[in-house]
Amino acid sequence: MYLKSLVFIILFLGLVRFSWSQNPKKEIDKYLDQRTSFLDFSGSVLVIKNGKTLLHKGYGMADYENQIPNTLNTVHRIGSLTKQFTSMAIMILVQEGKIQLDDKINQYIKTIPPKWSDITIHHLLSHTSGVPELFGDLESVPVEKTGEEIERVFELKKESEPRANPGEAYRYSNYGYVLLGYLIEKVSGKIYPEFLKEKILDPLQMSATYYDDSRPIIPKRAEGYQMRNKKLSNDKLTDPAAFSAGGMLSSTSDYEKFIRELFSNTLLDKNHFEKLFQVVQSNYAYGWQVLQRKDKSIYAHSGGTHGFSSKIIIYPKDQTAILILGNNASNDTQSLACDIESILLDDLEITPFFNGKKSSIDYTSFNGMYKDEDGNERGLKVKEGEVYYVVGTENELKLNELAPYEFSVDVSNYARIVISQSKENPGFTFSRCGASPIFYQKASNK
Repeated sequence: MYLKSLVFIILFLGLVRFSWSQNPKKEIDKYLDQRTSFLDFSGSVLVIKNGKTLLHKGYGMADYENQIPNTLNTVHRIGSLTKQFTSMAIMILVQEGKIQLDDKINQYIKTIPPKWSDITIHHLLSHTSGVPELFGDLESVPVEKTGEEIERVFELKKESEPRANPGEAYRYSNYGYVLLGYLIEKVSGKIYPEFLKEKILDPLQMSATYYDDSRPIIPKRAEGYQMRNKKLSNDKLTDPAAFSAGGMLSSTSDYEKFIRELFSNTLLDKNHFEKLFQVVQSNYAYGWQVLQRKDKSIYAHSGGTHGFSSKIIIYPKDQTAILILGNNASNDTQSLACDIESILLDDLEITPFFNGKKSSIDYTSFNGMYKDEDGNERGLKVKEGEVYYVVGTENELKLNELAPYEFSVDVSNYARIVISQSKENPGFTFSRCGASPIFYQKASNK
């Protein structure tokens, strides 16, 4: 019964989907226009396919108050896409013989809490250090004062113990990457953005990539926004000093130079470059997620900070990349990148279809609980004309109707639900970008 229902769903999807391969640039642009008007996407997008720029364009506004549109030269906060610069900078220091990956960080930062003494540079790069997430304890200070702020937190938390033994478990840590930036300063004698400028930005002629400082005038800098009560609102900088974990600004035009450096590799020798992408734990290497989609390797990372959301996906062997720098934090760039990827690869796993209109279908008959083949329960609930995806007893996630019987999850647009109309075996599939779909069958039929 499960296979029969799954075949039905595949056939149904075949009816509502079509090939994108004839003109992917046109279809990606059309899709982004729809996302801009329907879900308030705002940002700049770069798509490279087989080494050639396929699409490079801004959508929505860089500054809604002054009606200044986003362009390919708009400067955005890139959040955790900063980590790729940090890991590259560390590897440059390794290549120069100034540090080694297995060095314990207390060789360079003498004041770390004593119980962190076994943490190495390798552990910090791979998020396996176990350091407590003290990122929120840092106050926002000018970059030249960040070292003093880190020292203040060391003193405040001097009895802190690691969350896990170093090397034992993957625990994503912004604070770990802050420590890497501080280590760069200790070893090089330069503040973090100066070292990046000398070793990475200037060699790659990246003249529109900056440290995120509110004091200087930065041409074409975007404002950040988010949705509050279904209305777009300003989201001014209120987070702590993001530093080497998420403190950089860039434009898609400038970041493209960094992407092309990853295609050609001129700053590092082959061994040090490849080390950046060797998985340590949980698909994470040094500042990059390294994933597999079908038979292809992917380098990827997300970024998010107040008012901004970013995403990078790279297929290195194909010299193909998707970069999204968004300035509406409520619009998930993961979902956009996933859909663009599906169009680009002519992949039928995702239906990028947004028309902003609801169908007249009454979904009430689909109310109820459903189970997958392992017995995991999920539910669908219809109330006041809206459909909700139910996880557990209290978590109800509103669904957006994309097409008849097909929805995206409101808080995670790259998660899709397709309802089967089979009277014989009612149910629905749940899928995420690049993952195998899960079929949930009506619980009463089991």
